[in-house]
Amino acid sequence: MAEHVSVSKIAFVTEGGTKIGFGHVYRSVNLAEQLRSDAIPLFLTQSDESVAAKIRHFGFRTTRCKSNEEILDALSQIKPTVVVFDEPHLSATLIRSVRAALGETRIIVFDNFFTPAVNSCVDVIVNALISCDFKNEFIYDENSNTRYYFGPRYLVLNEDFFLDSFEQQTQARYSHKKTVLLTFGGGDYADLTTRALNHILKLDEEMRIQILIGPGYTHLKKLNAVIQANQDYGVQIEVDKDVNNVAERMRDADVVITSPGLSMFEALRLRKRVIAVHQNELQKADYKNFPLKCIVEQSDMSHMAALLEDLEHFDQDSVDKLQIGEGRTEVLQAIRNLLSPSKYSI
Repeated sequence: MAEHVSVSKIAFVTEGGTKIGFGHVYRSVNLAEQLRSDAIPLFLTQSDESVAAKIRHFGFRTTRCKSNEEILDALSQIKPTVVVFDEPHLSATLIRSVRAALGETRIIVFDNFFTPAVNSCVDVIVNALISCDFKNEFIYDENSNTRYYFGPRYLVLNEDFFLDSFEQQTQARYSHKKTVLLTFGGGDYADLTTRALNHILKLDEEMRIQILIGPGYTHLKKLNAVIQANQDYGVQIEVDKDVNNVAERMRDADVVITSPGLSMFEALRLRKRVIAVHQNELQKADYKNFPLKCIVEQSDMSHMAALLEDLEHFDQDSVDKLQIGEGRTEVLQAIRNLLSPSKYSI
């Protein structure tokens, strides 16, 4: 008789949409893909059906819930070995309820900036985007048995951002013409895409402009109008929606114009020159101590020529010091250890 092998389950609680973007969803999907061989990934979300459909598109079972109470009920039925919370509005009540109801389930939280009171009942906390003035640090709290991973070193990026084999090839592909990539996240509610494009087109410079828009982008009519009005000016403009090869597109670019956040770090990981335009006052405050001088005001886009000229002095040494994503294997190892303590060790 064959021996029964129990397969671990890992549940992801994540949210996304036009207003909050899709960064949390994409990070959870990326993490789930890297852990497929270790556990069965399952997703729970309170976001609308389009977000759930996007997750299902990657092959993951996804359940929509109407409230935190429904999420708790679903987790109680699933009984996952590990639950990952990756959402912008973390509920301390829900996390405490999960700990009380599912004592054996391990809890991982990404970006826990506003609910530190629950840290003692969480096993792993990864604050990679905004924490400790972007300094990298690992802390182990023996009292609560909590592991903290601070700083961009612990960004769990897609595998494509660590493949260097075709970097020179893609960089040379469009060497005859400057390539600018615009990507402002899954929603871009402020439509920085169209605004940045307008300012670039005023430069009257021959270039190739690649525009990546996400599933929540709602300004396509306005964007297309700008493109149509400038189609006779010799600028090559390409628009693609919800692509899966972001790393390759970034490798093709000479300059990446985006917002502070995951896309900015992805571009920096590839050693690309970056202009990051903050989308709101909260983002401006969160990144005020960022060590690179690449984050600008929305009003600064009117000086696009000067911004592009300043990139000639881009500080690559400071980029290297961020160690972006170099500690991702440590985070993955910590999660695998929770999924199967007898198999892995930290």
